[in-house]
Amino acid sequence: MPSRKALSRLLLALAALGLVLAAAAEGSAPPGAEHESDHHEDDGHSHGGVTEAEYDAAVAAGEDPCAAEPLDKYDLPLHIASAFILLAVSLLGSLGPLVLRLSSRRPAVVAAIRLGSFFGFGTMLATATIHMALPASESFTSACLSSFWTEDYEAWPYLFITVAVLVMHAIDFLIKGHHRRRGASADPAHNGHSHSHGGCAAHVVGALVATGPPPTRPPPTPSSLEQAEEAESNDGDGACPVHGQGCKTLLKHADQAAAVVGVYMADAGIMFHSVMIGLTLGVTSGTGFTSLLIALVLHQFFEGLAIGSAAVDAGLGALRCAALGCAYAITTPVGIAPGIGMRASFNASSDAALLATGILDSLSAGILLYVVLVQLLTPMFTDSDWLHGRRWPLQAAAFAAFYGGAAVMAVIGKWA
Repeated sequence: MPSRKALSRLLLALAALGLVLAAAAEGSAPPGAEHESDHHEDDGHSHGGVTEAEYDAAVAAGEDPCAAEPLDKYDLPLHIASAFILLAVSLLGSLGPLVLRLSSRRPAVVAAIRLGSFFGFGTMLATATIHMALPASESFTSACLSSFWTEDYEAWPYLFITVAVLVMHAIDFLIKGHHRRRGASADPAHNGHSHSHGGCAAHVVGALVATGPPPTRPPPTPSSLEQAEEAESNDGDGACPVHGQGCKTLLKHADQAAAVVGVYMADAGIMFHSVMIGLTLGVTSGTGFTSLLIALVLHQFFEGLAIGSAAVDAGLGALRCAALGCAYAITTPVGIAPGIGMRASFNASSDAALLATGILDSLSAGILLYVVLVQLLTPMFTDSDWLHGRRWPLQAAAFAAFYGGAAVMAVIGKWA
């Protein structure tokens, strides 16, 4: 599996890409286009997404549509307190599932944690589409950007989402290929013919890429297929008709490895987003601050619950679960701190701010979409042997949790 250091480098490279493109756009703005504004207020949101209608109306009134607005009733003590409030609720949400798992191993507790992870999958899905993709689109369609970003090519946010999905698919492919090869080489039952066929996992991969039938393998007989199906039904460990037991185990290990990396990547994508919303809260003033803070309290709690439950359900150790939860919890305060410091000079409508927000939100949305749909939802929900083995009331509760998580985050998207 790629090391965490390699994954961290990938995420840093994606962030650097956003900053580089933002800086390039800052220097390529048309002469005379002065986009010097701090922030605008709209139902508590501080943003730079100025529509064409707003832009034209401001120009007609003799105002600069991208100009800074003075801070209105900025409550510094409350802003500082908000960092600690969000830190506390984020820790409560992200570490709650771990505490629950450590407190008991009873089936009811296991079911509660898994239902929590299903709820988390719904929150992640809605976060990607509503809390990330939508703000990214608003940033790229702002009238304060040059025509290169708004008219010459109109699909920038969706291009970056697509790029993130393609990168995640490549990482997923490499991870599963690595685990199949490692599992095959470590299986003593396959050592006798590993040089010619590479084990059961290599047989599976070879079947996917082969241009024709294997030259030396006779087709499996009906009796061998019946034996494999009987073995799978007896102990849950599927068998390749030729290589024997262990094929399904190797595939499950690869899926679990992908799910673990998916948790890490989901945490990273959400952390990017949490920094941005922390920055937004730090520069927001006026009556909209309170409603935005309340929305973010719910937002951070449910996102923390999603990360914590998914980490526990994926089988991560207690220390790793705690580390993920703490890393997630500090990101919003990390965003709030510079927001407070630059509240009087932050330019949310500048090219650099708009593009940094748009690019990072787009990349985070693509990462989260792939992680949720492929690495988490499919192996841990759709293909879950545990869930398929439960009675219909618990299966209905699983769907209710999943849909409920998406619904909650969709409603919160009205304010945050």
